[in-house]
Amino acid sequence: MRKLTVVSSVLVFAALAAAGWALQPASQSVTSAYEPGVTDQPIIGLDRPVRAFTPQILKAKELLGLRVENPAGERLGKIEDIVLTPDESRIAYCVLTFGGAAGIGDKLFAVPFPAFKNKSAASALILNKTQSEFKAAPGFDSRNWPNLASADLTRSLNEFYGQHPELTGIGLLGGAAAAPTVENRRVSKMLGMNVDNARHEKIGEISDIAFDTHKGDAVYGIISLAPPAARTGADLAAVPWKSLAIRRDTQTAMLAAERSALEAIAFKKDEFPDLASRDYARRTYEHFNREPYWGVYGYAAPGIEPRRAAEPENGPPMQENRAYDQMFDPMNVSIINGTVVSLGVFEPAEAAKPRLELRLRADTGLIHTVQLAPRAFMLKNDLLPARGDRLTITGCPANLNGRSVFIASEIQKGSQTLVLRDSRGMPTWHTTKSTKSMGTKVKEVLHKVVQPKEW
Repeated sequence: MRKLTVVSSVLVFAALAAAGWALQPASQSVTSAYEPGVTDQPIIGLDRPVRAFTPQILKAKELLGLRVENPAGERLGKIEDIVLTPDESRIAYCVLTFGGAAGIGDKLFAVPFPAFKNKSAASALILNKTQSEFKAAPGFDSRNWPNLASADLTRSLNEFYGQHPELTGIGLLGGAAAAPTVENRRVSKMLGMNVDNARHEKIGEISDIAFDTHKGDAVYGIISLAPPAARTGADLAAVPWKSLAIRRDTQTAMLAAERSALEAIAFKKDEFPDLASRDYARRTYEHFNREPYWGVYGYAAPGIEPRRAAEPENGPPMQENRAYDQMFDPMNVSIINGTVVSLGVFEPAEAAKPRLELRLRADTGLIHTVQLAPRAFMLKNDLLPARGDRLTITGCPANLNGRSVFIASEIQKGSQTLVLRDSRGMPTWHTTKSTKSMGTKVKEVLHKVVQPKEW
């Protein structure tokens, strides 16, 4: 039995709110510079629109060498390198050469990534500077790179390019003394870096890094698997970037996973997956027990709504739902304590009525996808979860179409307890009798045969 401890998520939600990912009414504009690519989307099963995030992905090898122009179409230069933020989580600067011809002793220019426009296209980036303005920008000798995390240089660059520190992500993460050297944050130095497992065995190399161009988040590390190649010929795998720990002492990256975990999601070079797919992100991040970088998770993609269904609120369950309900294992009941990260909906079967689904950050730090009941049932019993709520969920783990989920049989919020399934795992919302109660009375009834174990 594993004991769970309480981990505060106040800072997490404060950071998300500051970045503009919080839920807002549909009438509010979402086009500010702090929240590009975010739109209000109506989701069936929820009582208000939510912010749906559309990824825009470019790989490092697509950015390196990319032409930079001003709005008039004049060539300013090309990208020679990419420098990550001190915590190595996103792009801080793109380093350019004026005119695009790099050589020893040439002047280089570090441009804050948010200063660029047209970042969703791989043809050219746009920088709102004339050629004479850009040539006079703060720069440095290509043989002598400065510490790009220094407060003075950061302030100078932000002022010249008209950027706010909260957009660039620089200067907010500690002083220059605490930051890794610029050499250790250059993407060109990371490409080709060995990837080791926890036993310091080489399992691959960093072939590329995929960035979401909204804010420059490093999304995936593209790993080239070490020989021998898989039988299928698949020798590349995308892993959540934050699953890779860059070790500056050995200039290697560590991944807390075995080669088999990479082979399970590997693909061929000529069959590259759609890295901008939210579904692909969900499956990949769940594979490594990570939450997607955009914070709000579990919603339908923009323009796609769950199908409406004719399942009655009461009465026997639809035939299509029975296979799903039979996935509940009464002999494998567990308890998870945690905090709600996001809300969404799911369909247990084709054309079935949508039910609520939430992402719960357990006190262990793990993220669980918890599947509940129809929203109307939750609302009728006055127990509708919201982001930030502390919950105790009883249920059992299951695998739904390749997804690791937790089918809830009971949800407890404060002193409120709502039974969703009986001791056999059958839904209670198909009965006419209300199952809402206070305290632990219903819990005792539900588990009089099966005693749940604590995760």
